[in-house]
Amino acid sequence: MHFTGRTWRPPYEANSIIIQATSGCTYKKCRFCSLYKDECFRMSPMEEFEEDLAEIKSYQPYARRIFWTGRTLSP
Repeated sequence: MHFTGRTWRPPYEANSIIIQATSGCTYKKCRFCSLYKDECFRMSPMEEFEEDLAEIKSYQPYARRIFWTGRTLSP
């Protein structure tokens, strides 16, 4: 699986899948937020999606929930 930076998952979602859509933040102007301070924004390439989906298919073919992670919109 491809991940850049931090990823959080609640304990009750331990069997769920997370796929990274973007990393970093498009806005980067919130004074209170240090979550993406040192990360430049980028979209995940299509090849990463395809590789992640193939990995999910082989390890968790019956996964019931898939979450997309990343920050794509400004506040």
